[in-house]
Amino acid sequence: MNMYLLTKNDCPYCNDFKNFLKFTPVGKKAAEKITILNKDTVTGEDAVLFQMLLDEGIVQGGQSYPMLINGETELLSTGFDATKVMKVLKEND
Repeated sequence: MNMYLLTKNDCPYCNDFKNFLKFTPVGKKAAEKITILNKDTVTGEDAVLFQMLLDEGIVQGGQSYPMLINGETELLSTGFDATKVMKVLKEND
């Protein structure tokens, strides 16, 4: 299942999440299915998609970046807690 990671510049938790995807075995495997959308750099159709996913995440209780959202626009996690993220990624493998 494809997932989206909503991030923004100057966000330490976003950087931690991206490093988790680059440098951990679970993260590397999951990274193949995750599209990273950065609020500060998206344009065109990606900007529309970002806003739609952000709105859905907020409706579901998301209050901070990064937000991990699946292809059915279900909020999977918000912020960054490695233990929680590993659990979510394994459940959505």
